[in-house]
Amino acid sequence: MMVFAEKLGWKIQKQDEQEVQQFCSQVGLRNQVFKVWMHNNKQALKKRQM
Repeated sequence: MMVFAEKLGWKIQKQDEQEVQQFCSQVGLRNQVFKVWMHNNKQALKKRQM
């Protein structure tokens, strides 16, 4: 999931919505779960880099 989030630039934009939905269905997650995970890990990644 981290590789996919990095590919998106840690942001989900309108043009990426279908790609995100496809990824979530392959992995077995709801879109909202992935969005929350991405938000949480983006913050944690910033803290680790400091």
